[in-house]
Amino acid sequence: MKKILASVFILIVGCTGIPTESLIGQSRGDVVRLLGNPHDEIVVSDGRILIYPMGPAGKGTYFVQLDHSGRVIRWEDVLTYPNFRKIKVGMHIDEVRRIIGPAIWRWRVVKDQQTIWNYPFNNSICQMFQIAVTPDNKVAEVGFGYAPDCESYSE
Repeated sequence: MKKILASVFILIVGCTGIPTESLIGQSRGDVVRLLGNPHDEIVVSDGRILIYPMGPAGKGTYFVQLDHSGRVIRWEDVLTYPNFRKIKVGMHIDEVRRIIGPAIWRWRVVKDQQTIWNYPFNNSICQMFQIAVTPDNKVAEVGFGYAPDCESYSE
């Protein structure tokens, strides 16, 4: 039975990047066996969050929340417009990571020696969220650009 469930789980993950409700109630060990080690882990008041970016080809970053007993209580793709609106100029990049996780792509620019953090996400117009980060790890600007894998950059 476990082999059948694992096979179904792998098919779901392969198609969507992360399983659906099948994670709820699973242990941290089960999650790691199925998805691999998380990119990062954040301690929160009611447990821990395991962070799974699906990039560079995928367009999602998933937070898998565990309760204090180490069981999954929820998961979500955090690359959403409501979360992007929470990112403000002057915010420290550690706060950004707690909201939307790590950037999929980063590159340095000459302007003020900033680094541009890029977050491709699922949307109908091939946008990606971008953050300009100062050398002291503060948000200088936020906005949207077109993902480099787009066939067309027209609006």
